[in-house]
Amino acid sequence: FLFSIDSGIVEEFSVDEIIGGVASVGQNEFVLQLIDGQLLLFSINPQISLVKSLESFPEFCESFIVKSSSVFGLKHIKKKLFMNGKELATEVTSFALTHDNEHLLYTTIGELKFLDGQQQIVDTRRVERGSRIVCLIKDKSQVIFQLPRGNLETISPRILSLKIVKKFLERSEYREAFDMLRKERINLNLIVDGELKKF
Repeated sequence: FLFSIDSGIVEEFSVDEIIGGVASVGQNEFVLQLIDGQLLLFSINPQISLVKSLESFPEFCESFIVKSSSVFGLKHIKKKLFMNGKELATEVTSFALTHDNEHLLYTTIGELKFLDGQQQIVDTRRVERGSRIVCLIKDKSQVIFQLPRGNLETISPRILSLKIVKKFLERSEYREAFDMLRKERINLNLIVDGELKKF
């Protein structure tokens, strides 16, 4: 494993197995996934050093992300989604985490599902068959999908819109809350009902 800045090799580190992927964890840490599914947390402050081994995936996952204390991985061939080494869902085609790490989104053949922190499905939405998540837009309620024919589509799931409206109301930003509720065609009574005394 070579660590480089601006095309110059800064440091070299060896591991015994084949490296299958790498994911950043903030500015000073990263996770290596070995070809057997093993996960290794490294620090680069000031030199590269192994911090600890994380709970491994049962098998190599082609896609994985690390957020706070959780590691999520997707085995594309078998369509299995793992969290911290345990199988979380099957028939999964893509996944993403919201930027506040409160919800996990994943697609199956024709549905978009939302899981909360307790891994409970809190919302489901139909999407075009074969759609895959490309990314989530930060500070907006938009999810971008790639459709099977290649074009991109943006949707605004209500559950994400309501999270943003709640933040607006907590900061007494009523104009912004009003604009989003009107744009998303959500009942405007939420502005008053959210925190009646404060309003």
